[in-house]
Amino acid sequence: MLKIATTFSGIGAPEQALSMAGIEHQIVFACDNGERTPSSDISDIIDCLKESTGTKTTHKFLLDLLARKTGNKDIRKLDYDGCLAILGEIDKKSLPDLASICESIRKLPADKVRFFASEWYKRTKKPNHQRESYFANYNITGDKWFDDIRLFDGRPYRGTVDLFVGGSPCQAFSSNGKRGGLEDTRGTLFYEYGRVISEVRPKAFIFENVQGLLVHDNGKTWQIVKSVFQSLGYDVYINHDNGIEQPLLDSQNYGIPQRRKRIYIIGIDARLRHSEFQFPQQVALDTCVSDYLDENVDAKYYLTEKGFTFVTTSPTRARIAGNVMGCQKANQQFNWNGDFIFESLATIADRGDVLERAYIGTWNGQRGVIRKFTPRECLRLMGFPDTFRIVQSDTEMYRQAGNSMSVNVIEAIIRQLFKCGIFHD
Repeated sequence: MLKIATTFSGIGAPEQALSMAGIEHQIVFACDNGERTPSSDISDIIDCLKESTGTKTTHKFLLDLLARKTGNKDIRKLDYDGCLAILGEIDKKSLPDLASICESIRKLPADKVRFFASEWYKRTKKPNHQRESYFANYNITGDKWFDDIRLFDGRPYRGTVDLFVGGSPCQAFSSNGKRGGLEDTRGTLFYEYGRVISEVRPKAFIFENVQGLLVHDNGKTWQIVKSVFQSLGYDVYINHDNGIEQPLLDSQNYGIPQRRKRIYIIGIDARLRHSEFQFPQQVALDTCVSDYLDENVDAKYYLTEKGFTFVTTSPTRARIAGNVMGCQKANQQFNWNGDFIFESLATIADRGDVLERAYIGTWNGQRGVIRKFTPRECLRLMGFPDTFRIVQSDTEMYRQAGNSMSVNVIEAIIRQLFKCGIFHD
């Protein structure tokens, strides 16, 4: 049985890929904070610590944090109020950064960390929609789910994971990159992804990201990402490197009629005997978007006159055709809510509910209507089967589908990993 772990887990594309491939698997852990962003204010963090762990534990946390921050060993002699006083005297510019704070919190007992995370995120007053979707579709218990990768300690899981899959937002990289190691990404979520790999030591990992990563900060970010993975003791395979390596993997080349180019980095533990990893060969596309669409779509998905006019006149929206390759916004990456399909008038001639709502206009000389894709159609076009349970609003499902990895591409990569001889069916 393959043991899989994911971070920035979303709605579980890797888990779906394993099921589609007929590979028996077990989820070791999953981690995703959803769209929630907890406060980074240190006073709020201390309050959450106090409420979730008690003053005694918070005191120990502050002693450790301040001692490391100031380099003053006498800090250890301070009582709780003294710690707070010192903290108040520190110039805000020199306050401990969030990465340091999270590092200190990870040292607490696991049950205390989980309580802290619950309290920390409770203040956002927003539910974790990703968690809700994930739990509705996969066999996982609460003790295997973590809300924040920054608070996750991977060391207890060392040697228990076969495959680790995920991506990370990469907007906040340092451009220095002098050492080329993991510390160069300190304070970023990518740092946390690399840290978990170093702590858990999976047999292999898959890292996915958008093609914009290649040019972020004039390519400096990309160089740091590569150097980090190469420093972790893994044989690293990259599907694209400024045009030198293989082209970006695109969903339309793996059975899905959708243009969705992504970077994939594959790592295999260098200590394992294995054959060379080969990225999957492209396959001929034998389906079109119409194969994924429903008939008799609810009238609420059809655009009124205002929507029709905007879609057909805006230069960023005027790429409407009979397939996804032509209907996405020019800069589309994540949210399916911005995608539409044109239907001729003949297709809805007997739909009174649609005719009552939809505006009938002209596109490319043909009269018809325009509608959004439904969440189910979006999921299909990401490779998810109709057995996937939708438990969120349309708006949330557009976001979740758009943020997901392509199931078909992940499945193709996993099949290639099995050929390397590190896993067994």
